[in-house]
Amino acid sequence: MDKLMLQDESASSNPLNFSRHAQARMCQRGLTKTDVEFVRKVGEWVDDGYVMTNSAVDQRIHELRHEMNRIEKLRGVALIEGANIVITVYRADHRRICRLRGKQ
Repeated sequence: MDKLMLQDESASSNPLNFSRHAQARMCQRGLTKTDVEFVRKVGEWVDDGYVMTNSAVDQRIHELRHEMNRIEKLRGVALIEGANIVITVYRADHRRICRLRGKQ
């Protein structure tokens, strides 16, 4: 697992260029540019590129489950701000959420 690396920022900021060979293989294998970018983001770094290894997939699934649990925990939380300053936070009931939506 120590070989597992996240994509460095330079890779994410540089757009990918695709050779004709790569484009042909992507078409044959049903892969999109978005798929390839995702493999580059999530996959494990190897000598010549990235591989979606079991450990890379398991790690990403673990991260997503953690994020989903956090989202579930924060359901109904309201954050009130003004001029880029957080004024208050609280758990809003359904009626309060409806009132807050009316202010939009």
